[in-house]
Formats: sequence, C-alpha cells, structure tokens
Amino acid sequence: MAKIRLGYQCITWGREGFLQALDEISEVGYEGFETFARIADEYAARLAEFKNILAERNLSLASLYSGCTLIDPTTSEAEVLRNVHYAKFVKANGADVLALGGGKRRKEGNTDEDWISASATLNEIGKRCLDLGIKAVYHPHLGTMVETRAELAKLMDSTDQRCLFLCPDTAHLTKGGSDPVEVIKTYIDRIAYVHFKDDRPEAELEAWRREHPEGRAPIFSELGTGSVDFTAIMSILREADYSGWITVELDSTTLTPKHSAEISMKYLKEVLGL
Repeated sequence: MAKIRLGYQCITWGREGFLQALDEISEVGYEGFETFARIADEYAARLAEFKNILAERNLSLASLYSGCTLIDPTTSEAEVLRNVHYAKFVKANGADVLALGGGKRRKEGNTDEDWISASATLNEIGKRCLDLGIKAVYHPHLGTMVETRAELAKLMDSTDQRCLFLCPDTAHLTKGGSDPVEVIKTYIDRIAYVHFKDDRPEAELEAWRREHPEGRAPIFSELGTGSVDFTAIMSILREADYSGWITVELDSTTLTPKHSAEISMKYLKEVLGL
C-alpha cells in the first residue's frame, strides 16, 4: 500500500528561523520538512550535528529546494556540480528527492536558446542525481520561465522523462493560469514530489508583481481556505497509488507560522483523510 508522508516547508519562519521552524513543524505533527538548499552549505561539514537536530525533533528531511541558474550555458557545469553537492546531502540524510526551480523569466519572453540551455542543464542534473539514487523534480514557480501552462508543457516536452521529474505546486500553478487538477492528472507518471498550498483568488497577480517584495500581501493561503480543489487532486494521487511526500508550503502569512501549519494539518487530516 502506498504511503504518503506529510512535510512542511520552513520558508514561513524566514531565513533566521530554521530551528524554530523545525520545533514547531514537529509539534504540529508533520513527519518531515523541506528547506532551502543553502542549509547543505552550512551543515555539509557538520553532518552528525544536522542529523542530531532532526533526531531530537523526530523529523525527516523530505527534500531541499534549489533555485537554479538555467539560461546561461556558460554556468551550466557549475550549476550541475552545485546541485550534485545538494543531492549528496539529501542522500546522506535519508531523503530521495531534490526540488529544483528557477530559470530567469525575461520580460520580452525567453528565447529558444534559453530553453535549450535550461533543458540541457536540467537533464544533466537529473541524470547525475539519478546516479546517486535521487530524483530531481522541477517546481514551476511564478516569476520564472515556467509560470504558465504552455511553459510547463514546453519544459516537460523538452526534458528527459527518464531523469527529470515534476513537483507540482498547487497554488503557483493556479496563479500562473493552470488548473492543478489537470496538470497532476496529465503528468502523474512524472510526479515524484508534491507541494500543497492554497490560492487566494482575490489576490491579483499583476498587482502583486508591482508591489515591493517586503510590502506584498500574501497571495497564497492555508489549505482549505482558498480555491484549490485538493479533494480532486487527492483522488488522482490515490488512484495512481502515489507514494512519497506531500509538503505544505506557505510563503508568508498574516498569522503565526505555527498557526498556519496547524490550520493546514487540520485540513489534511479531517478533510483529506491523510
């Protein structure tokens, strides 16, 4: 029987709140967590200390998230090596997924050369990760070259399904104009990791883009408080016998990070039956 594990992203606590994030993620009842790949740079030489931090809180590492430079072919090899380093850290801590994002979005639109560079770099990262027993998953994200449904299709068509997998993020997909239910159904065979977050339909994307990052109101929300059809998504995942992590993420909140995590956990258990 497939086992779904529940994790939470540390982003809500901010860069300096890592240990508090782990404390509260554990207290709320999540089994694991995701954080940014820079943590591997901090703890790579202190692996035993990192493992103790997790063990003390009874937490597992679900994945790291690595923002990538993808459209400059002169940096491709360095980008591959950087992510292999992260994949080794992931493996050393018992996880099997590395989440990738990025690819600069040009105002005038990305060129064919950009897509060739991005696809080649992602394929190579994916191959090198698989050699380590790690699946590299791409996370579509607002503000990157993979924001819209057409851009996601282009990425999926131009990358190797044998070595690059998908991490659908339900709210980023929604805000980018996609239907996350359709995306997950279409690409279910390439999905190796999932991000759950809800979308605030009243939050207008273009207005959000114009605001200064520090003054932006949240455009995403706790699970069950927005427009995403998680019941339909879970039906697809269950029918496909999906086994792996569902990691809840909330970039910012008007509540405390812990309270937001509690709201989403309540929804996961009481509505989705996880």
